[in-house]
Amino acid sequence: FKQKTAYEIGVRLVGSEMCIRDRYKHLLVRKEETLISIKELECDLNTEKISDSDYQELRKKLEAEANEIIERLDQLEQSRKKTKSTQ
Repeated sequence: FKQKTAYEIGVRLVGSEMCIRDRYKHLLVRKEETLISIKELECDLNTEKISDSDYQELRKKLEAEANEIIERLDQLEQSRKKTKSTQ
């Protein structure tokens, strides 16, 4: 029994599986950026750099974006599980 290297395992990933993995990683980065933006927005409100109404509007948009990203991550996770179960 010869243990495979990470490269050999990676080579076996085919188009759709690699695409799913890459999109998943990209969405994780976007999620983190969005959550950081929410924290920065809270800081701006606390230091009175933005008005309460602007804060509410921006927070609502950022939360909607974060929820959309999380939903897409969940969908990709389901796709990854289906791909693994059919192999």
